Amino acid sequence: FVSCHWAMSIQTEHASLGQIIVVSFYGHQDANVTLKRLEDLLVRLENTGFCFIIAGDFNFTSEQTSQWLPTNHPRIQLGKGGFLFTAKGVSAIDYFLFRGPVCATQTSIQTLDTGLATHRPVKLVFESWTNTE
Repeated sequence: FVSCHWAMSIQTEHASLGQIIVVSFYGHQDANVTLKRLEDLLVRLENTGFCFIIAGDFNFTSEQTSQWLPTNHPRIQLGKGGFLFTAKGVSAIDYFLFRGPVCATQTSIQTLDTGLATHRPVKLVFESWTNTE
């Protein structure tokens, strides 16, 4: 669906949810560039009619996204995740966006401790899924 220097996707089939598109997204340092890329991507994903999940280092905070989404894409849900640590403080720039029936699935989002200097990556687990789904 998408393969470029700032995003990569896979598409998979779930037994009860149907097709799910999963996108790994990397935001630009310029928030306007990131919002333009995200807007274009969301429109393309919504036009498929499939469930989707965007996992991203958006390079702007989940709070900024939560203010932008209701006006621009009200059916998309945000799942908060990891943090960026800088000299200026801590911000939540690593998180997930969901759309479709996948939103009703019980999930847990964890922040992982790693050796990365500034980031704490996020992990999404679908609690009720088994190997047969």
